[in-house]
Amino acid sequence: KQCKSQLTELEEKIDHIQSQKFSWEGQLQRCQEEIIRYERLLQQLSDQKSDRLKIFGQAIPDVLSAINRERRWHRKPVGPFGLFIKLQKPEWSETLESVIGNTLSTFAVNNHNDQRLLADIMKRYKCDSPIIVGEDDRFDYTIGEPDEQFLTILRSLSIENENVKRRLINNNRIESIILVENRAEADKIMYNNGKGFPRNVEGCYTIDGYKVGHK
Repeated sequence: KQCKSQLTELEEKIDHIQSQKFSWEGQLQRCQEEIIRYERLLQQLSDQKSDRLKIFGQAIPDVLSAINRERRWHRKPVGPFGLFIKLQKPEWSETLESVIGNTLSTFAVNNHNDQRLLADIMKRYKCDSPIIVGEDDRFDYTIGEPDEQFLTILRSLSIENENVKRRLINNNRIESIILVENRAEADKIMYNNGKGFPRNVEGCYTIDGYKVGHK
């Protein structure tokens, strides 16, 4: 009887251990499936980031990776500019694309040594993005802005990087070009019965991309 009782007890322990084994195997499988799912999600996010970067040029993801690997920078390049720009007025997207679209792939560096390093990287990956050279200058651009009643290119954008913002101001005059929906209103504002452009306004675009009265 004692042997039979011990045998029964051992069989119950074996059943319990096997049950635990199956439970652990199930948990392990679920964990492995979770790992695979998160790896796929991570890859999707990485692909989405790469696709977004490719908007500014097919080689841009490779160029940015090479920039991050390079250790000889005096100051790491800033760019492409489009990464730091968000459109506040989606209805103006086509017009703004035609006006500043060619600057969205631009990079900025602070000196000619960094320019040479960046140019070598771009050559390696067959990237033709423009490179602007010059020290950062946090000048006060507000004194050159027109009256607040006017929507300027600058006011239609959210620009996260102050360096990028001032480069665009210097090169594209985005603080002094206004956006007016229709041609008739644009003509009225810009020609002002022969009185000249409004203060600090250098040009105007309509929502259909028509250019009105640029200096």
